[in-house]
Amino acid sequence: MAVYQLLALLLSLTVWQHLFRHCRLGLLVLLDSEFALRVVIKLASPHPVLNRLAAELALCLEDLQAEASTGQHWRNTVNIEADALSRLQEGKEVHHRLKYLPREHAPAPLLRILIAP
Repeated sequence: MAVYQLLALLLSLTVWQHLFRHCRLGLLVLLDSEFALRVVIKLASPHPVLNRLAAELALCLEDLQAEASTGQHWRNTVNIEADALSRLQEGKEVHHRLKYLPREHAPAPLLRILIAP
């Protein structure tokens, strides 16, 4: 689960990086995996895949010139929007608070780079 959460975080920062340019940026990362949260805070992990994602995340944060990042653990019960989005393939609908927001798509080359061994 931690791998998927870190990958989602990295993809979201990459897809939306154009919104963060020329801004003073501090991030509050909300995840429901305490392990993934520790990796985000340390930007390192003893697990090779997580460590690679942490390194990519560190490069992304440097590129965005993020001044600070911190994390907060969210339990599954309060993560309503993300939970619904993660289950769209199972027939769940987009939460009403997100329904009218524009949809962004991750560029395919980025996905190949991040998932490659």
